[in-house]
Amino acid sequence: MRRRTISKIIKSFFFRMKRIALFFFILSLSFHAIGQKTDFFSVELNTSYYRYILRNTYSQDFNYGFSLAVNRHVNRAVIGIGINFSTKSFWNDGDTFFIIEKYDYSINYLNLPFVLKYKLNSNNLLRLYLVGGLELNKIIDYNLTIYYMDGGVSSKKITDYNDKIGLSIFTGVNVSIPVYRNFNLNVSPIIQYMLVPGYGSQRPNYESLPEDRFLFSLSIGIEYLFHRNIQ
Repeated sequence: MRRRTISKIIKSFFFRMKRIALFFFILSLSFHAIGQKTDFFSVELNTSYYRYILRNTYSQDFNYGFSLAVNRHVNRAVIGIGINFSTKSFWNDGDTFFIIEKYDYSINYLNLPFVLKYKLNSNNLLRLYLVGGLELNKIIDYNLTIYYMDGGVSSKKITDYNDKIGLSIFTGVNVSIPVYRNFNLNVSPIIQYMLVPGYGSQRPNYESLPEDRFLFSLSIGIEYLFHRNIQ
C-alpha cells in the first residue's frame, strides 16, 4: 500500500511538471538559436549536503541529497534540468505538560531543479560559473516520532501535504575542474530561498514545520561531457 501511494504521488508530480519542463525545453532551443560555436550536452551526478536555517528551538541531523541532471552547453551558457532526492531530518524538545521528551521529524523530498549557469572565467585548470534557477519541491514522505519521558515511543505519518508543491529559487557559484578526458569535477555552494512552502499553513501544534525559508547546500559531483573537454 505504501509503495502504491508513493508511486501515485510521483506520477502526479511529473504530470504537473510537464508544462514547465516543456517551457525549459523551448528555452534550451532558444539558446541553440543564439549561436553554435560550442553546442553540446552533458550529464551530471551529484551528492549534496543540506543545512536548513531552522528556528533556534530546533536542532537538525545530517541532511543529504542525490541528483541527476542533463545540461545543454551553448557558448558561455549552460541550461540544465534534473531530478533530486533530499532529506530533512530535525528534532525539537518536547512538552513537560504532556510528558513528552522530544519530537523527531523525518521528511523526504522529491525536487525538480531548473538551472542556468553563466561562465565567468575559464582556463586550463578550472571554470567558474554563476548559478541561478528555480526548483519545485514535493514532500513524498513525512514521519514524526514522539519520545515520552517514561521511555515510550510512538510514530505518526503525516499525510495532509499530498496535493501541495513548493517553489524555491536559488543562486550560487559552480567550480568545474577537468579531471580526465570528458569528465569534470563540479563543486557548487548554493543559497536557496523557499517562495512557496510545499505544505499547509503553519498550525499551532507539534506537526507544524518551522518557517525555514533559507537553505544552504554544498554539492559535489561528476559531469560527463558529450564533447571534448574544452575551455
